[in-house]
Amino acid sequence: MLTKKVTVKIPHIYPKKPDSCIFAKMSEFDSYISVEKDGLKLSKENSLTDFFKLDIKDGSEITIIADGTDEQQAVNVLSELLTENYYLDIW
Repeated sequence: MLTKKVTVKIPHIYPKKPDSCIFAKMSEFDSYISVEKDGLKLSKENSLTDFFKLDIKDGSEITIIADGTDEQQAVNVLSELLTENYYLDIW
């Protein structure tokens, strides 16, 4: 199992929907993946509506947790998605 804390970086000129981006990207991995923010922990088994409750914004600190065969790749991709603005490629 891998865990990584990240601080979200979102440019102010782009739409601020990182929670939906995370939700979409999580489905690409076989590992069990969850994201935790302020004590709320959600996984890819939750709904997109649940993910909006995370209220992820620029500067939010979240924890990515992955457990499975592609856990390293999942943690790397999701952390880059949130810290290097790759999430914009999903749109």
